[in-house]
Order: sequence, then structure tokens, then C-alpha cells
Amino acid sequence: MKKNPCHLIAGPLGVGKTTAILNYLKANAAREFIAVLTNDFGAVGLDNAILGSEARGDHVKLVNVPGGCICCTSFQSLEFGLEQIAALPRLDRVIIEPSGLTMLHQLCPTLEKLCVRFGFEWMPVIVLIDPVRVRKVQVENMPYFTQMIHHADILVANRCDRSTPEAIAQFMEWAGAWNPPKLRVLTTSFGQLPPELFEIKKTNCIEPLPATHQHKHRDHPVSGGRIWDANTVFSSEHLTALLRTDGIQRFKGIFNTDRGWQLIEWASGEIHMRPVVPADSSRAEWILDPGTPFDIDSL
Repeated sequence: MKKNPCHLIAGPLGVGKTTAILNYLKANAAREFIAVLTNDFGAVGLDNAILGSEARGDHVKLVNVPGGCICCTSFQSLEFGLEQIAALPRLDRVIIEPSGLTMLHQLCPTLEKLCVRFGFEWMPVIVLIDPVRVRKVQVENMPYFTQMIHHADILVANRCDRSTPEAIAQFMEWAGAWNPPKLRVLTTSFGQLPPELFEIKKTNCIEPLPATHQHKHRDHPVSGGRIWDANTVFSSEHLTALLRTDGIQRFKGIFNTDRGWQLIEWASGEIHMRPVVPADSSRAEWILDPGTPFDIDSL
């Protein structure tokens, strides 16, 4: 009996995981029935809303696990979400997007066991990074990045359109020399993943990191979220001004603005804005350094 493949697409905050999944849905949802389980750190369920606004259709099933990371505090919701997916009358593929704060050394063994339980095929873990923000010295000295790169079967440098040739070359050098070697190491931009990545089978069993690299879930920064009525119209100028506040680690929102419905993000030190289809509400989530003066009510 053929098992439906289950993919984990992981990576730090703002690296382009949702965009990569959206690209796959747009290219394949007409011929495959795809279930996507998203895990938002906040309680608003923003990534699920973004996917729902841009990838609607009878062949896409969205399940959201908000309000904590599925590697620890939201484990039971993860289990229930996968149980829902396994019960679908038709299914061809499962894609899981964890929070950018998720610890893969805690999540991957759990997901592998759940795949066995629900009859899914555990596929190679795809990890996206930004080669400008994640350098060799960080990977070697910061446990968060060490465990993430260690558990990647396929390692992708995304956002290369905003990188330098030097940063990309350095990424390829240290990633290509990783031991044990990755199944694939590649570069891309705008979350464009080659279709063949989703057909590669998992051939290796990644051993746990040495005890010196094992650690508990890191302390979380300050997070928040808000939902507004769809008829509330926001000023694009005020939104972008708010995002220039020092201390914002991550901000993502869908807003009904004076320029129409927009997806607005703060990621990798830059503000990004693009049109989206109208949603049933405006909503946003953010992650801040402690003590950041962030007045969302000023909008």
C-alpha cells in the first residue's frame, strides 16, 4: 500500500517557509490533494490565513496549530491535526511548516513516530536559511542553528537575490563539507524549490547531536498578535512607520489598507509588502526583543 509523503519545511523566522509552500501549492494543487499543517508561534493563526487567502481550492486542506511550538507546548495539537489529516477521504501529500522558533532535535523524532502511526512516509527534512544572516561561525557556536542544520536532509539557501556572491560561496563551502553529508545542498530565491526535492526519499537516519549540543527550548522573546474586522482600513504609511521601530525581530500581517489588501512583513531587516486577495479579517503577529516600545493600538 502506497504511503502518502509527509514533508517538514523548516527554517528560522522570516526565511520564506510560507512562500515556499505557497509556491508548491500553486504549482501542484490542481493535480494533488495536499494537506498543510502550519504552526504559528502566536495564537492568531496568520500563516494559515495567508495560505488560505492565496491557495484556495478543493484540493488543499489547511490545518493550523497556533499558540506555541509543536516541538513542545503544542504537541497534542500537532497529534490531533495529523489525525484529522489522516482521516481525509482523499490525500496525496502532507506538508508541515513549524514555527521559526521550533527546535528540530525535539520535533523530528516525534514526527517520524507520528508518520508511522498515521501511515505517512517520512520524507527528507527541508531546511531553508538566509545565507546573509546564517554564517559558518553562527552554525558552529549557536546551538539553535547547530541543531537545525544538523537535522536538515536537504539544505537550501533562500533569498539569494538579496545575498552576495561571497555569502553564497561561503554557504556552499561549509554546507557541502557538513558531516554527515546532506542529500542536497542548493541555492534559490523567492522560495522556489525544485519539484524534484519533493520526490527524494529519505535514505539516512540522523543520529542525535552530542550532549554538548543538546539543550532545552530557548527562551522566547516577547510575542503578540491581533485580529481586526475586515472593514477596518489601515494606513500603509502608518504600518510601515510602525515597522521601523527598533527591536522588532519578526512581523507579519494581512491588512485591508488604503492601497487594498496587503501582506506586510518585516524580515531580515527589510519591509516587504505585496497585494493579496481580500480576507475575512485583518490580522498580524509579531516577535520583539524584550522592552521594545511597540504600540499596535496607534494604528
